[in-house]
Amino acid sequence: MEGIFELVKGLYYHRFEVCFKPADDISVSSWSGAVLRNRFLYSAENVFVEPGISLRQWLDTLPLPGSHSLYKHLAGGFPKGFLFDCSTLPFKGGFTVKKNKTYSFGMILIGKCAEKAPLFAEALKIMFSEGWGTPPVPSCLTGITECMGGRTLPLFNLETDNRNDVILALEFKTPVNLINRPSQRNHEGYQGKLNCFPSFYQFVRSIMYRLVTLNILYTDNVKDMNPKEIKERIETFIRTASDAMLLSADIRYEKRHSTPRMDARNVYVMCGYCGTMVYGNVDSRFVPLVSFASELGVGNDINFGLGTFGVEYK
Repeated sequence: MEGIFELVKGLYYHRFEVCFKPADDISVSSWSGAVLRNRFLYSAENVFVEPGISLRQWLDTLPLPGSHSLYKHLAGGFPKGFLFDCSTLPFKGGFTVKKNKTYSFGMILIGKCAEKAPLFAEALKIMFSEGWGTPPVPSCLTGITECMGGRTLPLFNLETDNRNDVILALEFKTPVNLINRPSQRNHEGYQGKLNCFPSFYQFVRSIMYRLVTLNILYTDNVKDMNPKEIKERIETFIRTASDAMLLSADIRYEKRHSTPRMDARNVYVMCGYCGTMVYGNVDSRFVPLVSFASELGVGNDINFGLGTFGVEYK
């Protein structure tokens, strides 16, 4: 078990609750997560980490030296060190909020990104003052409250608590997509033949790769390892995830639409499953991993607010 410790030890995050009150009714046809993410990044261009380097540039810069074994693997795209949990915002065909009513969403800053919390707050102030919609409607930022600071994965549970009788329920709050869409996935492999169904094994596998990657990018707790070694350690640890048995499933396939782009003919469509899945015979070592990762999202399009889930177990 020591092998998996080296990959995830020390990963931490801070969660903030962001509250705002619109100056007027706002109705946008796009998914709320896309609205928040895109408007925030636009505002982050006007906040500077240091002279000449904006917060957006800092977020878009791969935080690994060129000599790192994973540099080439991640250079084409890597998970950002922040995300918005917009599962509490209204969504029915689009993003609609009412005048003078207070709304809130979560902002999670991972590892070293938490050190830049004041800059994130500054970008949020700009975002709300400039507003969104057509024409843009500003909102009053009423508060940014840290509600979970420095939560670290409890590794001791991975070592000492080793049972196979846990019942675990997963609630997909926003669409969860663990496998590429039908037109994109590889139909030759085993995962490509699962009809996009989110199995528990694939769920845990996706979580592990995300936790390991975030730890490598945003903490100093992982030594340089090649992709093959990382894969072997993860696959060894999650082997018992295939023993879990599906007890019930109430899920539905849903789509979300991003904000339109000036240079694109089609709007980017995101998709996945919402609802609840209950598994029995779950290895208890997965419980702290799944619980910890519930604030960090899983699957595709996390940066747009997808992949948010909750977990209960007994």
